[in-house]
Amino acid sequence: MIRKIVALLDGSTLAQGVLPHTWALAHVFQAEVTLLRVLEQEKKTDTGRLDPINWHLRKIAAQSFLDEVSKETADDQIAAKTVLLEGAAANRIIEYIEEAEPDLIMLSSHGQGGLSPWNISSVAQKIINRAFSSFMLVRAYHAPDMTHAQAQYHRIAVPLDGSKRAECVLPFASQLAAMHNAELLLIHAQVPPTVLQSHTLTPEETAVIEQLETRNRTKAERYLAQMAEQLEPDTKIHHLSGANTADVLLEFTDANEVDLVMMSAHGYASETVRPYGSIVSSFIAYGSTPLFIIQDLTPDQIKPTKAELSAIANGNTGRTNRTNAYAQPADWSSQ
Repeated sequence: MIRKIVALLDGSTLAQGVLPHTWALAHVFQAEVTLLRVLEQEKKTDTGRLDPINWHLRKIAAQSFLDEVSKETADDQIAAKTVLLEGAAANRIIEYIEEAEPDLIMLSSHGQGGLSPWNISSVAQKIINRAFSSFMLVRAYHAPDMTHAQAQYHRIAVPLDGSKRAECVLPFASQLAAMHNAELLLIHAQVPPTVLQSHTLTPEETAVIEQLETRNRTKAERYLAQMAEQLEPDTKIHHLSGANTADVLLEFTDANEVDLVMMSAHGYASETVRPYGSIVSSFIAYGSTPLFIIQDLTPDQIKPTKAELSAIANGNTGRTNRTNAYAQPADWSSQ
C-alpha cells in the first residue's frame, strides 16, 4: 500500500511539477504527504567561511517556501507536512528516505540546474540509483501548472512480460485508473527468439523459429486477455513486436499519448541484484512520460557496488541498513 509519499522540492519552478501528481496520488491512495527540501551551501566568502547571516536568511526563505506550498495545496482530505534539511542534496535526501521509509518518492527530472540535454539531472539520477524505493519520476520538459491542481490521467500503460514481478504494479494502476476514469493499457512486447547463427538458417530451422514465435504470440495474447478480465472494464490489451523490447515499448507510449507508465522495477528476465531491470533503466534514461516504478526488492536484496563497499570501508557515507552480503531475492516465479 502507499501510505507515505515524499515530494522532493528545491525551490525551482521545474521541481514543482511533481505537485499535481503528488496530490493526485495522495487522494487516490489516501496517503500522507511530506514536502522535502534540502538547503545546499553557496559559495564561501573570501575568508573561506560561510556567511552566517546569509545562511540564516536563506533558511527562513526556504522554510517560507515550503510553508506556502503546503498552505496553497492543503485541502480537507490531504494536508502536507514540511521538512527542511541542510547539506548535499542527494546525500541528505537518501539519508532521510532511509530513515523515514516512505512508500513513494516524487521527484522531477530537472530542478534548480535547469533543463539540459540529459533526460534527467544528476541529482535525480543519484536518488533513483541509491534510494532503493518506489518512485514517480515527473518529466520537467515544460513549465508546470502552478495552480496546484491535481494531475489528470487519461491513458495509463502497464508493460507486462508474464511474470509475477511485473504484475505487482497492477493493483496500483487499476485503482488509479478507476479513480481517474482512465484507459488502462496492458502492453506486451515480443521480440524474435535468440538464435546462435553462424550460417544461413535452413528451412527446418526457420520453421522451428516461426513455430516458436507463433506459440509466444498466442500465449502472450491469452495472458493479456486473462489479466484484462480481472481489472476495470476500460482495460485494453496491446501485443507488440519488434527487434528490441525497450524500443518497442517506448515508441508505443510516445505514439499513443500515454499520460503515465507504471512498472515493476524488475521483470521476468531482470537480474535481481541491481536496483532496476534493463527495461526500467531504458524508460528512466530515454522515456518522455511520467514514470511510476514499484521497487520489488528490499535494500538488502540489492548487491552493493564496489564504490559503495569502498566508501563504507573507508568510513565515508554509506547506507546504515545494508550489509556487505546481500540477501537472496524472494521467489517471484510465474508458476
